Order: sequence, then C-alpha cells, then structure tokens
Amino acid sequence: MSSINFRIYDTKTRSKYQENTNSGNTNSGFRIYDTYEYNDEFIVLSDIATYNGIVGDYQIWLLNGNTTILSYQTLIIPIGQELQTNSFTLTNDGTIDILGSIRNGDISEYNCVTINNGTINVFSGGTLSAVGNDTNIFTNNYVVNNNNGLIVSINYSIIINNNVINNNYGTIITNSSDTVNYGIIYNAGGILSNYNYSPFSLINDGTIYNTSGGIIINTYSLSIFTNNGTIYNNDGSLIDNNYGTFVNDNGIIHNPLTDNGCGIGIISVPITTGIVDESC
Repeated sequence: MSSINFRIYDTKTRSKYQENTNSGNTNSGFRIYDTYEYNDEFIVLSDIATYNGIVGDYQIWLLNGNTTILSYQTLIIPIGQELQTNSFTLTNDGTIDILGSIRNGDISEYNCVTINNGTINVFSGGTLSAVGNDTNIFTNNYVVNNNNGLIVSINYSIIINNNVINNNYGTIITNSSDTVNYGIIYNAGGILSNYNYSPFSLINDGTIYNTSGGIIINTYSLSIFTNNGTIYNNDGSLIDNNYGTFVNDNGIIHNPLTDNGCGIGIISVPITTGIVDESC
C-alpha cells in the first residue's frame, strides 16, 4: 500500500501540521493538535476568538480558550472591535496593539484574566478594561504604553502593575475597584482618576512620576488614594485632593515649590502625613 499525506488544519490554530498515515483499514488515524499558541507573526481576532454580534459601538469577539501570544507575535485589536476574555486567560508574551477594546471580564463572568509579560500599546480611542468582580484581574509584568487611550478598572475588578505603565496623555480610571501599583507609572501629561470609595482604593506601593502637566485626582468625596511608595510631582503637574482622602502615612512625595531644575509641582490641599519635601 502507498502512503498518503494528510495536512491537518486545526480550527483553533492557523498553524499547518503534516502527518503521514498508512492507507487501508488499519493505522489510518490522524492526530488532532489542540493548541492555542499560534505560529503566525500577526494574529487577528478570528484566529483566537468567535464573533458574537454587535453591542454599542463594538463588534464583540469572545476568546475561545486560554490563549498565549508568543514573543515574536503581534495581536491587533482594530477600531470598532472588542475582545472579551470570556472567563479564560489571555497571556501576552509578545505585543498587543489596541485601537479598539480589550474587556477583561463582566459582571456575570468570573476568572477572566489578562497577563502581560510583553508590550501592550493602547492607542488613541483604545480601551483596556477590567470589569466585574475580584476574580477578573489584569496584571502587567512588563510594559503598557497608554498613548492617549483609556485604562479602566470597574466594579470590584483588579488591575495590578508589577513593572511599567507609560501613561502618555492617557487616562487611567479606578471606579469601585482596586488598582495597585507595585512597579512604576510614568504619568506624562496623563490623568490618574480615582472614583473609589471605601473599601476600594487607588494604591501606590511603587513609584509614580507625575510630570509634563500630569494630574492625579480624587474625583469623589469618598475617594481614597493611598500612597505607600514614592510620588515625584513636578514639571507643572498636579495632585488634586480637593475631594476624598489622600493617605500618605507611609509614603514619600517629592513636590518642588520652586523651579530647581525639574519644574514645580502643585498639591491643591496640603498633605501633612508621611514625607512631603521639595526635592526633584
């Protein structure tokens, strides 16, 4: 009997696999590859998700399963498209470019997880959100560039930054949820907006560079901003604590009142706890 070559296309991957099998009644099975790691350099939503109609301004795509973007790959979220993690884990070891939206979770969904070990770029008009409950978590372990986009944590969900967020004229909003910074946030002309109320908080356990006219603001009378780390507030930037509570018991704020090389910082209401000095 001659040998027949089968080329198998798994519906969960665009990768091509070739398997030799014997013809006849025996040994003629073929192998199905069950994988959510993709071998193409550029990944589109139809590779990893299923279309689920239109809601508001977005065409919705539901993640098919636990998915890893490899180190040499780029996932592109186009304008008007939204990827929902759908109670699965999306791990990025490569690059994700967000012109539309990634929605990590919903009120009725649990265990929606996005882990960034690579680079995520949120462009103007793009949104990266954690929504729903405290099992829906976005964790950044490497770099997020929020370039005039929106990062938002809503309804008990959690955003954890373990490395670097470059908030370049972007907006980060925390509303009825926890955003915790263990790493570095460069808030260059951007806005860190805290809508929280007890027991939720925008918590800095790392370092925030509030520069180039950046704003850190409590926007609600019961908002709580807790600084256990270090904040550099200079170059015409503002800490607006007219509302809510700014807890600095264990923190340090460097806020120059005269231009000694890095530009002045502004704090709307004096902070009398912790360490507040005038150094750069």
